[in-house]
Amino acid sequence: MSDVIRARCRHCPRLAARPRGLCFGCHKDLAVRAMYPSTSKFARRGVGVTGSYALPAEPTTAAAGSWEKVGVLAARAEAGVCLFHPGDSGVLAGVIPAFVEGLAQAKRQVDYGKRRAYYKELYQRRKADGKRGG
Repeated sequence: MSDVIRARCRHCPRLAARPRGLCFGCHKDLAVRAMYPSTSKFARRGVGVTGSYALPAEPTTAAAGSWEKVGVLAARAEAGVCLFHPGDSGVLAGVIPAFVEGLAQAKRQVDYGKRRAYYKELYQRRKADGKRGG
């Protein structure tokens, strides 16, 4: 017989097999899950890291990484609002949308090339099998 000790659910007597030390049934129930905080060392913790805070009134023009930006973030944390505003200026503010659009365009081109190669191969196979007139 094995000497393995199995963890029990923090909410009921069943075996725990999900995060937060809960069983499958308790983890699936959102009300029960909300009662037990995450036990993961990688969980997002701290002020302003979740989306449950209200957005700041207006974006800042302070450059990312500057002391001015650090002061703005500290003031936002003290006020209890989200640390980051979608309109905040940053080094990559104009670069990211262009980069994402470039990736989307490249993916469309790759997808088109794959589809074209697939249909060409399919056509050649069917032609070789005599299922399509030539």
